[in-house]
Amino acid sequence: MPGADAAHRFAATYTRMLPARVERINQALDDGDDHQAMDAVLSLKISSAMVGALQMEQHCARLEDALARTDRTGAAAAGEDVTRHQAELEKVLRVPGNKLLPVQALDKEGCSTPNKTGTLESNQTH
Repeated sequence: MPGADAAHRFAATYTRMLPARVERINQALDDGDDHQAMDAVLSLKISSAMVGALQMEQHCARLEDALARTDRTGAAAAGEDVTRHQAELEKVLRVPGNKLLPVQALDKEGCSTPNKTGTLESNQTH
């Protein structure tokens, strides 16, 4: 099915780019560069929504809100949540060889049901 192949390619690209995106957010926060942090978090938030990584999207939305309010303490806390969630999300989306787990395997591991794109995310909250 062409749509499923495209969704899997997008999810694989998302997974491959996730560490660099999170690092870009962390570096901007460490540098006190709110403009770069906002740019990086919006990119991750949108791609997370598209892949169905709803918890990551929520962490990014909290970081976006803190940055918009110039709340450095809130931004730091939300940035830590993004970083913590990265590891969990990678476990769910990636298996050896950069292939996505089948839906059945993810369901057995206590993950959510597939969203419209067929991708899944862990139900664990951080």
